[in-house]
Amino acid sequence: MNHQQIIEHHNHLYTLKDEINRGAFGTVYEAHCRKLNKRSDEEKKIVAVKIVNVHDTNRKNDALYEAQIQRQLRSIPNVIHLFDFFVYDGKAHFVQQLAYGGDVLDRLMEKKRYREKDAKKLARNLITTIRALHNRGIVHRDLKPENLLLKEKNDDTKIMLCDFGDAYKFSAEDIEEDDKLYTVCGTPAFMAPEILQRNGYRGKEVDMWSIGCIIFLLIGGYAPFGYDQKRAFERSCKADYQFGRNPWITEVSSNAMNLISKLLKVDPIDRLTASETLNSRWFCPSSTREIKKKASSSLNISATALSSKMLKTQQSQKALFQQRKHPSIAVGRALNNRQRI
Repeated sequence: MNHQQIIEHHNHLYTLKDEINRGAFGTVYEAHCRKLNKRSDEEKKIVAVKIVNVHDTNRKNDALYEAQIQRQLRSIPNVIHLFDFFVYDGKAHFVQQLAYGGDVLDRLMEKKRYREKDAKKLARNLITTIRALHNRGIVHRDLKPENLLLKEKNDDTKIMLCDFGDAYKFSAEDIEEDDKLYTVCGTPAFMAPEILQRNGYRGKEVDMWSIGCIIFLLIGGYAPFGYDQKRAFERSCKADYQFGRNPWITEVSSNAMNLISKLLKVDPIDRLTASETLNSRWFCPSSTREIKKKASSSLNISATALSSKMLKTQQSQKALFQQRKHPSIAVGRALNNRQRI
Protein backbone atom coordinates (compact mmCIF):
# COMPACT_ATOMS: atom_id res chain seq x y z
CA MET A 1 0.00 0.00 0.00
CA ASN A 2 1.26 3.46 -0.85
CA HIS A 3 -0.65 4.99 2.02
CA GLN A 4 -2.38 3.84 5.16
CA GLN A 5 -6.02 2.97 4.88
CA ILE A 6 -8.27 3.50 7.87
CA ILE A 7 -11.53 1.60 8.17
CA GLU A 8 -14.13 2.12 10.87
CA HIS A 9 -16.52 -0.68 11.75
CA HIS A 10 -18.91 -0.41 14.69
CA ASN A 11 -16.72 0.65 17.62
CA HIS A 12 -13.41 -0.46 16.09
CA LEU A 13 -10.91 1.46 14.01
CA TYR A 14 -8.61 -0.54 11.74
CA THR A 15 -5.45 1.00 10.33
CA LEU A 16 -4.01 -1.12 7.53
CA LYS A 17 -0.22 -1.24 7.46
CA ASP A 18 2.12 -3.47 5.45
CA GLU A 19 0.95 -6.05 2.95
CA ILE A 20 1.69 -9.57 4.20
CA ASN A 21 0.51 -11.77 1.36
CA ARG A 22 -1.40 -11.63 -1.91
CA GLY A 23 -3.07 -14.31 -4.03
CA ALA A 24 -6.25 -15.44 -5.71
CA PHE A 25 -7.90 -15.52 -2.28
CA GLY A 26 -7.35 -11.80 -1.74
CA THR A 27 -4.79 -9.66 0.05
CA VAL A 28 -3.68 -9.83 3.67
CA TYR A 29 -2.43 -6.80 5.58
CA GLU A 30 -0.98 -6.26 8.99
CA ALA A 31 -3.23 -3.82 10.79
CA HIS A 32 -3.68 -1.97 14.07
CA CYS A 33 -7.03 -2.27 15.76
CA ARG A 34 -8.34 -0.17 18.60
CA LYS A 35 -11.69 0.46 20.23
CA LEU A 36 -13.12 3.91 19.65
CA ASN A 37 -14.74 4.11 23.06
CA LYS A 38 -11.36 3.98 24.81
CA ARG A 39 -9.50 7.16 25.69
CA SER A 40 -6.07 5.54 25.47
CA ASP A 41 -4.31 3.12 23.19
CA GLU A 42 -4.35 0.34 25.77
CA GLU A 43 -6.85 -1.64 23.71
CA LYS A 44 -4.84 -1.33 20.51
CA LYS A 45 -3.67 -4.65 19.13
CA ILE A 46 -1.98 -5.92 16.00
CA VAL A 47 -4.09 -8.12 13.74
CA ALA A 48 -4.17 -9.46 10.19
CA VAL A 49 -6.91 -8.27 7.82
CA LYS A 50 -7.70 -10.39 4.78
CA ILE A 51 -9.58 -8.44 2.12
CA VAL A 52 -11.52 -10.24 -0.63
CA ASN A 53 -13.44 -8.61 -3.49
CA VAL A 54 -17.15 -9.49 -3.25
CA HIS A 55 -18.78 -7.33 -5.92
CA ASP A 56 -21.38 -9.95 -6.83
CA THR A 57 -23.86 -11.78 -4.62
CA ASN A 58 -22.27 -15.21 -5.02
CA ARG A 59 -18.87 -13.99 -3.86
CA LYS A 60 -20.46 -12.21 -0.93
CA ASN A 61 -22.33 -15.34 0.09
CA ASP A 62 -19.13 -17.37 -0.18
CA ALA A 63 -17.35 -14.94 2.12
CA LEU A 64 -20.20 -15.06 4.63
CA TYR A 65 -20.11 -18.86 4.56
CA GLU A 66 -16.34 -18.87 5.12
CA ALA A 67 -16.69 -16.53 8.10
CA GLN A 68 -19.48 -18.66 9.59
CA ILE A 69 -17.36 -21.79 9.41
CA GLN A 70 -14.34 -20.04 10.88
CA ARG A 71 -16.40 -18.77 13.80
CA GLN A 72 -17.55 -22.32 14.55
CA LEU A 73 -13.91 -23.33 15.00
CA ARG A 74 -12.96 -20.77 17.64
CA SER A 75 -12.60 -23.42 20.34
CA ILE A 76 -10.29 -25.65 18.27
CA PRO A 77 -6.56 -25.15 18.90
CA ASN A 78 -4.34 -24.29 15.96
CA VAL A 79 -7.11 -22.64 13.93
CA ILE A 80 -6.60 -18.98 13.07
CA HIS A 81 -8.88 -16.92 15.29
CA LEU A 82 -11.44 -14.66 13.56
CA PHE A 83 -11.98 -11.49 15.59
CA ASP A 84 -14.32 -9.65 13.25
CA PHE A 85 -15.92 -9.86 9.82
CA PHE A 86 -17.66 -7.20 7.76
CA VAL A 87 -18.32 -6.13 4.18
CA TYR A 88 -17.30 -2.60 3.27
CA ASP A 89 -17.08 -0.91 -0.14
CA GLY A 90 -17.59 -4.15 -2.09
CA LYS A 91 -14.94 -6.02 -0.13
CA ALA A 92 -15.15 -8.63 2.63
CA HIS A 93 -12.82 -8.02 5.56
CA PHE A 94 -11.65 -10.90 7.74
CA VAL A 95 -9.99 -9.54 10.90
CA GLN A 96 -7.85 -12.37 12.18
CA GLN A 97 -5.10 -13.37 14.53
CA LEU A 98 -1.69 -12.38 13.20
CA ALA A 99 0.82 -15.18 12.61
CA TYR A 100 4.26 -13.76 13.27
CA GLY A 101 6.16 -16.60 11.62
CA GLY A 102 4.72 -16.34 8.11
CA ASP A 103 3.55 -19.50 6.36
CA VAL A 104 5.13 -22.94 6.12
CA LEU A 105 5.98 -22.54 2.43
CA ASP A 106 8.06 -19.46 3.19
CA ARG A 107 9.81 -21.36 5.98
CA LEU A 108 10.51 -24.24 3.58
CA MET A 109 12.09 -21.78 1.17
CA GLU A 110 14.49 -20.84 3.96
CA LYS A 111 15.12 -24.34 5.35
CA LYS A 112 14.97 -26.29 2.03
CA ARG A 113 13.34 -29.15 3.99
CA TYR A 114 12.38 -30.15 7.52
CA ARG A 115 14.20 -32.65 9.68
CA GLU A 116 11.99 -35.68 10.18
CA LYS A 117 11.43 -35.04 13.87
CA ASP A 118 10.31 -31.46 13.19
CA ALA A 119 8.08 -32.59 10.33
CA LYS A 120 6.50 -35.06 12.74
CA LYS A 121 5.74 -32.32 15.29
CA LEU A 122 4.16 -30.09 12.67
CA ALA A 123 2.21 -32.99 11.17
CA ARG A 124 0.88 -34.00 14.58
CA ASN A 125 -0.40 -30.47 15.18
CA LEU A 126 -2.02 -30.39 11.74
CA ILE A 127 -3.65 -33.81 11.94
CA THR A 128 -4.95 -33.19 15.46
CA THR A 129 -6.60 -30.02 14.16
CA ILE A 130 -8.03 -31.75 11.10
CA ARG A 131 -9.42 -34.54 13.26
CA ALA A 132 -11.28 -31.93 15.31
CA LEU A 133 -12.69 -30.39 12.11
CA HIS A 134 -13.77 -33.76 10.78
CA ASN A 135 -15.44 -34.62 14.08
CA ARG A 136 -17.58 -31.51 13.56
CA GLY A 137 -18.48 -32.47 10.01
CA ILE A 138 -16.20 -29.84 8.46
CA VAL A 139 -13.65 -30.46 5.71
CA HIS A 140 -11.03 -27.94 4.59
CA ARG A 141 -10.38 -29.09 0.98
CA ASP A 142 -7.37 -26.84 0.37
CA LEU A 143 -4.68 -28.01 2.75
CA LYS A 144 -1.23 -26.87 1.63
CA PRO A 145 1.85 -25.23 3.20
CA GLU A 146 0.60 -21.72 2.36
CA ASN A 147 -2.48 -22.30 4.52
CA LEU A 148 -0.42 -23.36 7.52
CA LEU A 149 0.71 -20.24 9.36
CA LEU A 150 3.49 -20.32 11.94
CA LYS A 151 2.69 -18.78 15.31
CA GLU A 152 6.23 -17.56 15.97
CA LYS A 153 9.29 -16.64 13.94
CA ASN A 154 11.54 -18.97 15.94
CA ASP A 155 9.35 -22.07 15.89
CA ASP A 156 8.98 -24.27 12.81
CA THR A 157 6.23 -26.56 14.08
CA LYS A 158 3.52 -24.58 15.89
CA ILE A 159 0.93 -23.80 13.25
CA MET A 160 -2.42 -22.11 12.76
CA LEU A 161 -4.72 -23.38 10.02
CA CYS A 162 -6.18 -20.63 7.83
CA ASP A 163 -8.13 -19.92 4.61
CA PHE A 164 -11.48 -21.68 4.82
CA GLY A 165 -12.67 -20.44 1.44
CA ASP A 166 -13.08 -23.99 0.14
CA ALA A 167 -14.25 -25.49 3.44
CA TYR A 168 -17.58 -27.29 3.65
CA LYS A 169 -19.77 -28.26 6.57
CA PHE A 170 -21.85 -31.38 6.14
CA SER A 171 -25.45 -31.35 7.28
CA ALA A 172 -27.35 -34.38 8.56
CA GLU A 173 -28.90 -34.69 5.10
CA ASP A 174 -25.47 -34.74 3.45
CA ILE A 175 -24.32 -37.59 5.67
CA GLU A 176 -27.43 -39.61 4.86
CA GLU A 177 -26.65 -39.19 1.17
CA ASP A 178 -23.13 -40.63 1.64
CA ASP A 179 -21.64 -37.11 1.91
CA LYS A 180 -20.61 -36.79 -1.73
CA LEU A 181 -19.16 -33.50 -2.95
CA TYR A 182 -18.71 -32.41 -6.56
CA THR A 183 -17.07 -28.97 -6.43
CA VAL A 184 -13.64 -28.91 -8.07
CA CYS A 185 -11.42 -26.98 -5.68
CA GLY A 186 -8.00 -27.06 -4.11
CA THR A 187 -4.44 -26.69 -5.36
CA PRO A 188 -3.09 -29.16 -7.97
CA ALA A 189 0.06 -30.27 -6.13
CA PHE A 190 -1.99 -31.28 -3.07
CA MET A 191 -5.29 -32.26 -4.68
CA ALA A 192 -6.68 -35.78 -4.36
CA PRO A 193 -7.18 -37.45 -7.77
CA GLU A 194 -10.89 -38.13 -7.24
CA ILE A 195 -11.67 -34.40 -7.16
CA LEU A 196 -11.02 -34.06 -10.89
CA GLN A 197 -12.66 -37.35 -11.83
CA ARG A 198 -16.12 -35.74 -11.63
CA ASN A 199 -17.76 -38.75 -9.95
CA GLY A 200 -18.13 -37.12 -6.55
CA TYR A 201 -15.80 -37.46 -3.59
CA ARG A 202 -15.83 -37.72 0.17
CA GLY A 203 -14.45 -34.65 1.88
CA LYS A 204 -12.47 -36.16 4.74
CA GLU A 205 -10.44 -38.38 2.45
CA VAL A 206 -9.28 -35.49 0.27
CA ASP A 207 -7.95 -33.72 3.36
CA MET A 208 -5.96 -36.82 4.30
CA TRP A 209 -4.48 -37.05 0.79
CA SER A 210 -3.35 -33.43 1.08
CA ILE A 211 -1.76 -34.19 4.44
CA GLY A 212 0.21 -37.01 2.84
CA CYS A 213 1.49 -34.59 0.18
CA ILE A 214 2.42 -32.03 2.86
CA ILE A 215 4.37 -34.55 4.95
CA PHE A 216 6.18 -35.71 1.80
CA LEU A 217 7.07 -32.10 0.93
CA LEU A 218 8.23 -31.26 4.44
CA ILE A 219 10.62 -34.19 4.64
CA GLY A 220 11.70 -34.47 1.01
CA GLY A 221 11.82 -30.80 0.06
CA TYR A 222 9.76 -31.32 -3.12
CA ALA A 223 6.13 -32.12 -3.90
CA PRO A 224 5.43 -35.80 -4.63
CA PHE A 225 3.54 -35.16 -7.89
CA GLY A 226 5.02 -31.83 -9.00
CA TYR A 227 3.23 -28.51 -9.46
CA ASP A 228 1.94 -28.63 -13.03
CA GLN A 229 -1.83 -29.17 -12.90
CA LYS A 230 -2.15 -31.70 -15.72
CA ARG A 231 0.99 -33.64 -14.84
CA ALA A 232 0.17 -33.69 -11.12
CA PHE A 233 -3.27 -35.13 -11.85
CA GLU A 234 -1.87 -37.81 -14.17
CA ARG A 235 0.74 -38.86 -11.63
CA SER A 236 -1.59 -38.76 -8.63
CA CYS A 237 -4.08 -41.05 -10.41
CA LYS A 238 -1.33 -43.69 -10.50
CA ALA A 239 0.24 -42.82 -7.14
CA ASP A 240 3.37 -42.11 -9.18
CA TYR A 241 5.70 -40.77 -6.51
CA GLN A 242 9.16 -42.01 -5.59
CA PHE A 243 11.27 -42.62 -2.50
CA GLY A 244 14.25 -43.20 -4.78
CA ARG A 245 16.56 -40.34 -3.88
CA ASN A 246 17.92 -38.59 -0.82
CA PRO A 247 16.89 -37.88 1.84
CA TRP A 248 14.57 -40.88 1.59
CA ILE A 249 17.30 -43.46 1.02
CA THR A 250 19.71 -42.54 3.81
CA GLU A 251 17.89 -40.37 6.36
CA VAL A 252 14.16 -41.08 6.55
CA SER A 253 12.59 -43.84 8.62
CA SER A 254 10.47 -46.52 6.98
CA ASN A 255 7.69 -45.60 9.43
CA ALA A 256 7.49 -42.16 7.81
CA MET A 257 7.43 -43.59 4.29
CA ASN A 258 4.89 -46.24 5.23
CA LEU A 259 2.59 -43.57 6.65
CA ILE A 260 2.88 -41.43 3.53
CA SER A 261 2.10 -44.43 1.32
CA LYS A 262 -1.04 -45.15 3.37
CA LEU A 263 -2.22 -41.57 2.96
CA LEU A 264 -1.48 -41.41 -0.78
CA LYS A 265 -3.78 -44.26 -1.72
CA VAL A 266 -5.58 -43.73 -5.03
CA ASP A 267 -8.73 -45.36 -3.67
CA PRO A 268 -9.98 -42.97 -0.96
CA ILE A 269 -11.52 -45.86 0.99
CA ASP A 270 -8.02 -47.24 1.59
CA ARG A 271 -6.65 -43.99 3.05
CA LEU A 272 -6.04 -43.59 6.75
CA THR A 273 -8.40 -41.38 8.73
CA ALA A 274 -7.03 -38.63 10.96
CA SER A 275 -7.38 -40.83 14.06
CA GLU A 276 -5.72 -43.79 12.35
CA THR A 277 -2.88 -41.55 11.22
CA LEU A 278 -2.24 -40.30 14.75
CA ASN A 279 -2.19 -43.91 15.95
CA SER A 280 0.33 -44.98 13.31
CA ARG A 281 3.80 -46.25 14.20
CA TRP A 282 5.40 -43.00 13.07
CA PHE A 283 3.65 -41.10 15.86
CA CYS A 284 4.09 -43.86 18.44
CA PRO A 285 6.33 -42.46 21.23
CA SER A 286 7.62 -45.90 22.17
CA SER A 287 8.83 -46.77 18.69
CA THR A 288 12.54 -46.36 18.04
CA ARG A 289 13.77 -44.66 14.91
CA GLU A 290 15.27 -47.28 12.66
CA ILE A 291 18.68 -46.82 11.10
CA LYS A 292 18.52 -46.42 7.35
CA LYS A 293 20.75 -48.72 5.31
CA LYS A 294 22.51 -47.20 2.36
CA ALA A 295 22.30 -50.47 0.46
CA SER A 296 19.35 -50.34 -1.88
CA SER A 297 19.04 -54.08 -2.55
CA SER A 298 16.29 -54.53 0.03
CA LEU A 299 14.80 -51.07 -0.25
CA ASN A 300 11.62 -50.42 -2.18
CA ILE A 301 12.64 -47.12 -3.69
CA SER A 302 9.49 -46.42 -5.64
CA ALA A 303 5.80 -46.38 -4.98
CA THR A 304 5.36 -47.67 -8.54
CA ALA A 305 7.88 -50.51 -8.20
CA LEU A 306 10.55 -49.17 -10.54
CA SER A 307 12.44 -51.87 -12.40
CA SER A 308 16.11 -51.83 -13.30
CA LYS A 309 15.19 -51.26 -16.94
CA MET A 310 13.24 -48.10 -16.05
CA LEU A 311 16.27 -46.74 -14.24
CA LYS A 312 18.17 -46.85 -17.54
CA THR A 313 15.59 -44.87 -19.47
CA GLN A 314 15.86 -41.23 -20.37
CA GLN A 315 13.20 -40.38 -17.81
CA SER A 316 15.20 -41.87 -14.95
CA GLN A 317 18.36 -40.17 -16.18
CA LYS A 318 16.49 -36.89 -16.00
CA ALA A 319 15.40 -37.74 -12.46
CA LEU A 320 19.00 -38.45 -11.49
CA PHE A 321 20.04 -35.12 -12.95
CA GLN A 322 17.33 -33.35 -10.99
CA GLN A 323 18.50 -35.13 -7.86
CA ARG A 324 21.76 -33.21 -8.03
CA LYS A 325 19.87 -29.95 -8.06
CA HIS A 326 19.16 -28.17 -4.80
CA PRO A 327 15.78 -29.15 -3.32
CA SER A 328 14.89 -25.47 -2.98
CA ILE A 329 14.45 -25.31 -6.75
CA ALA A 330 11.57 -27.76 -6.51
CA VAL A 331 10.07 -25.98 -3.54
CA GLY A 332 10.38 -22.68 -5.33
CA ARG A 333 7.92 -23.76 -8.00
CA ALA A 334 5.21 -23.67 -5.36
CA LEU A 335 5.49 -19.90 -5.24
CA ASN A 336 3.76 -19.83 -8.61
CA ASN A 337 1.04 -22.11 -7.30
CA ARG A 338 -0.50 -20.04 -4.53
CA GLN A 339 -3.76 -19.66 -6.41
CA ARG A 340 -6.43 -22.29 -6.17
CA ILE A 341 -8.35 -23.89 -9.01
